[in-house]
Amino acid sequence: MSGRSRAATRWATRAFCVSVAGLALAGCRGGTPVSRGHAIFTQQCSSCHTLTGRETDVDGGDLAIARMSVADLVSFARVMPLRHPLSRTDALAVARYVHARAAAR
Repeated sequence: MSGRSRAATRWATRAFCVSVAGLALAGCRGGTPVSRGHAIFTQQCSSCHTLTGRETDVDGGDLAIARMSVADLVSFARVMPLRHPLSRTDALAVARYVHARAAAR
C-alpha cells in the first residue's frame, strides 16, 4: 500500500471512530438526568469505577462506598482524567446517577 493510501485509510478510520463516538454521545443527551448519568457513567467511568457498594479491585474504587453528596460527586467527576472532560451538565447527570445508586445500597 502506498503512503497516500495508508494516510487515507488512517484518516477514514479516524473519521469513522469520531462519527461513532458522536452518535453514542448523542444518545446520552436524552432522558432523565439519572438515565443520562447511567449512560455516561457506563461509557466514561465504568472502566475505572464500580457502584457495587463493596470493595473491588478496580483502579478508581467503588463510588457507592464513598457516600459523597451530589455536589462532591460533580466536583469529583469534573477532575477525572478523561480524554474529553465532562461538561458541568454531564457531570451533574453522572453525580445524580451515582448518588441514587449509592443511596439504594
